[in-house]
Amino acid sequence: MNQKVGNSIKYFNKKEKDLKKRSIFSKSNNHNSLFILFLPIIIFFLLIGSCSSPVHLIQKGDSSKAVEVLVKRLLRNPNHEKSIQSLTQAYQIANQKDDDKIKSLKISGQPDIWYDVYLHYSDLQKRQQLVQTLSPEILTKIGFEQKTYDSDIVQAKQKAATYLYAHAKMLLEKNELESARQAYSELEKVKDLFADYKDTDALMRQAIIIGTNYVLFKVENNTYMPFPPPLDNILSNISLSELDKRFVNYDTRRVVGRNYDYVIQLEVQNISVSPEHDDKNHFTESKKVQDGWEYVRDKSGEVVKDSTGKVIEVPKYKTISCYVTEIHQSKSANISGYLNYINEHNNQMINSTPVSAKSVFHHVSVICNGDMSACSEETLSLVGSNVVPFPPNIEMIMDAGRKLKEVVKNTIWSDNYLIE
Repeated sequence: MNQKVGNSIKYFNKKEKDLKKRSIFSKSNNHNSLFILFLPIIIFFLLIGSCSSPVHLIQKGDSSKAVEVLVKRLLRNPNHEKSIQSLTQAYQIANQKDDDKIKSLKISGQPDIWYDVYLHYSDLQKRQQLVQTLSPEILTKIGFEQKTYDSDIVQAKQKAATYLYAHAKMLLEKNELESARQAYSELEKVKDLFADYKDTDALMRQAIIIGTNYVLFKVENNTYMPFPPPLDNILSNISLSELDKRFVNYDTRRVVGRNYDYVIQLEVQNISVSPEHDDKNHFTESKKVQDGWEYVRDKSGEVVKDSTGKVIEVPKYKTISCYVTEIHQSKSANISGYLNYINEHNNQMINSTPVSAKSVFHHVSVICNGDMSACSEETLSLVGSNVVPFPPNIEMIMDAGRKLKEVVKNTIWSDNYLIE
């Protein structure tokens, strides 16, 4: 008896150990599955972190950015020795790069160097000011030595503005589109240096006038029949001012005395109106509905009763129907043609895009004969809608014209790369 009990205890202990092993294995598998699931996300964030790390930034040559990152870190944790060591290296490398570039530019002796010289001196000053936000202890550890860049910056600004202003004026004297756009870019730099330098604003306005491509939008009727007067008015009165860019100006009416560089021509080739269609569709809708009750009878025709002697009744059904005439009225108007881009200087077409718009009239009505309870919800929703008069041709053409105007506007917007 004792041996049997002992064996039983051993058996159950072994079972318990097996169950624990299975449970641990199952949990391990679950953890592994979760790890595999989130592994790509973990790798992604590790890569992002490594790419923006100061060491990586220094290695790829962006020591100036590394200084910014390290200063932020040290403001949060001033005792992080590794960041202090990295800042020492990054700050020295970034400053050396700017110093070397300034020396190289000055040695070249070119008159157009001074704007770049100014930018490098400004970077040196901004970087120094950023590092100075750290504690004196950190500044001592990185070997920080304050330098004065004010006089160098003032000198570079003045020489840069003098050159850029003179060069812009020289470019404007050429009275050429590309030269004027380059002059505008030079004058923007002057404005960056000195907000009110001489007559820079006036010269920038002049540069825009010379550097702008003027575009005229016009409508050409090639349908071999006169436009209805309202249609000509709809198509011509398109607003393109929101498509204007710094050096591209759109007009929908010719400005007297203005020479146009490009013409966008809406060439209307076809205006058509379909016949009035009156299509009828005939069908019957049916439904089974309850029509009282009837007794259950056996094979011999006798009434069947339940165990209490009560006669058994069941619902009686009948089929109801309704004859439906569905009337579809339809009519459409279509306007189509091309949007032609023409270079006015050589009368060459640089692009032609097909455009079209359609106005559609569609009305559905029904006539029901029979029991309307048999009708579907869709049919019942049309009950009461009668046949209506077809819209006049001119009304549909006007509607198609309004839609075409939007198509044209969107097409010009999509094709704006054609004219810069």
